[in-house]
Amino acid sequence: MDKETLRQDAIIALRQLTLDAKNAIMADNLKQLSNLPDWQNAQNIGITYSMPLELPTQLIINKALEIGKNVYLPKCMPGHQLKFLPYQLNDQLVKNSFGVLEPIEQEVPTPAPIDLLIVPGLRFACNNGMRIGFGGGYYDRFLVNFVGTKISLSAKELVTEQMDWQSESFDQPVDRILIGEKNANNK
Repeated sequence: MDKETLRQDAIIALRQLTLDAKNAIMADNLKQLSNLPDWQNAQNIGITYSMPLELPTQLIINKALEIGKNVYLPKCMPGHQLKFLPYQLNDQLVKNSFGVLEPIEQEVPTPAPIDLLIVPGLRFACNNGMRIGFGGGYYDRFLVNFVGTKISLSAKELVTEQMDWQSESFDQPVDRILIGEKNANNK
């Protein structure tokens, strides 16, 4: 299948999940993430502040800040580039032209390198870590030179065992995909 069709199918799947289901999936993702040495050892976490359609990242952000980690949110820059800026609870965020909440750029010291990057996406392949994002290529460009750990958090509705699309030369994989379950507490 082509990426755009899969992207639209993923958007439909996300719209069909209730907010309670999305929260349960992310709670399960957080539980899995918390058990990973990559999370435990990371001091600087890069993560997107999710849009209403997406799985809510606020739970991950709040947990990271609660346990003393530094959180960095991306800001879209010219040339489809990302710049990660420090974030604290109650910092003002503004919507960019895509509707994504971003930090307001201020004079801040150069942040430490991000140890762990939570990479968003709409579709994921377990066999090779490839992902389909929203189509702007921002994360693929950023990941080319990123040396930390790359993890995506997903729901089973958005994951396939084998990649069922044609990757392009600029597509960048993640190191690990965590798959949250709606009813993880019932296992």
